[in-house]
Amino acid sequence: MKKSTPKKKGKPAKKKTLTSRWSEGFAQKKPILKFISLFALGILLFYVIYFSDFFTEHILNHIANGQAKLSSFLLNIFGFGTDVSTSIVSNGKVVLDIKKGCDGIEPTFFFLMGVLLVPFSKKAKLVGLLVGLVVLSLLNILRIIGLFLVSSYWPDAFDFLHLHGGFTLFFIVTIIVWIFWANWAIGLPKTPSYEKSVS
Repeated sequence: MKKSTPKKKGKPAKKKTLTSRWSEGFAQKKPILKFISLFALGILLFYVIYFSDFFTEHILNHIANGQAKLSSFLLNIFGFGTDVSTSIVSNGKVVLDIKKGCDGIEPTFFFLMGVLLVPFSKKAKLVGLLVGLVVLSLLNILRIIGLFLVSSYWPDAFDFLHLHGGFTLFFIVTIIVWIFWANWAIGLPKTPSYEKSVS
């Protein structure tokens, strides 16, 4: 008769310590934490620059003037007879000044940050940057024109739409544009660089 050899018992699994569980949890959440940290840092740097005198004098004033000219041009196509002076669009009855906060730069920057920080391919990011910049810039022009029309025909509603409706709606549309772009980017073929960035 053959002697039966006792089966070797496997080593009992080591119990996970609190430190190891924290390490595993941190590793799983690392991409999210990295995104949040970089996004917060980007916002901080943005507002430091955005509210600086240099940005206002040398960049923002030119952007506002360009937006005023384009808005005036489109309004004049429909016979509103507007003129432009620096960042002001007027026609003798309505005076609309494109001030800081009405330029659409804030939501546009948030969108661009959202595109740059997600781990998608360079092609997807380039498309997102270009399309987002064009769409949101045109959207802000339409917002300026809309506020001019509201001031012309419904002046009592101007303050509410200017402070709440227009700004809130702009941010909502910005998020929607980002979601559409992200869904499109997810459907693109994965590249080695994409796989590396995700891992």
